[in-house]
Amino acid sequence: MTTKTAERQTGGGRGDWAGGHRYVACWLVVALAGLFAGASPPSPEQRDKPKKSKKDYSYALLFGTVFDENGRLVRGAGIRVSEKEGKKRWEATTDVQGEFAVHLPAKAAVYLVEVSAPGFQGDRKEVAVTGDERQDLVFRLARKQQ
Repeated sequence: MTTKTAERQTGGGRGDWAGGHRYVACWLVVALAGLFAGASPPSPEQRDKPKKSKKDYSYALLFGTVFDENGRLVRGAGIRVSEKEGKKRWEATTDVQGEFAVHLPAKAAVYLVEVSAPGFQGDRKEVAVTGDERQDLVFRLARKQQ
């Protein structure tokens, strides 16, 4: 058996190795060309369209923590926020640290924030928001008497 025949049978040799890499390189070029084939430069309408500023994304943030009467965190408490002068509502749940966050429109409004949890008496607070701001709330829930 000659050396070339032995190399081909065992898969060794420089010719097979280089040919395999050429195949992979060609396949990669074809795949990339397919990805970029659909890409096109932005149209004049898209280029001239004004970009949204940060003000377009502004919001008010209600951030709060819920405790029981002994100062322990209340996990899984339900939070309901509603406009006092409207119909919109938002809901959240406290996390493992007893905290919640609700994003609201950045406008002057009054909201009612209600907290409820199994085994506890609910609580509610009225919160006035004037715009793009953060309001921090603390709720202390009393256990229901059995």
